[in-house]
Amino acid sequence: MVYGLLDSGNSLIEPVSGIPVCLLDGEIMEHFLPHDYRDAHPEKFRIVPFHSVGKKNGLLDGFLVEEVIVHRPEGKLCRRDVVLAKAPEQVSMEGRYQMILNRCFSS
Repeated sequence: MVYGLLDSGNSLIEPVSGIPVCLLDGEIMEHFLPHDYRDAHPEKFRIVPFHSVGKKNGLLDGFLVEEVIVHRPEGKLCRRDVVLAKAPEQVSMEGRYQMILNRCFSS
């Protein structure tokens, strides 16, 4: 299980497909993604351009997952076809969450 923060300002999408992108802490990404996975499934990998405060014209490594399930107090929310991208830095200094969710999870 991964804890996520819903960021209504995260409107990041993979530009070719328009698929929403969530940012995953690098350590967690390594845990979920075995080293040989990239070689076995190259069609799932994406390069996502981004810009943020202090970083203009960056690139993120990401991979396409079939489904992300978010458990909220209001109930479960499922989204198909989401790109999980490795965050350029730790997403939570306190370690309370390991993922920054795309705003598509707010509905």
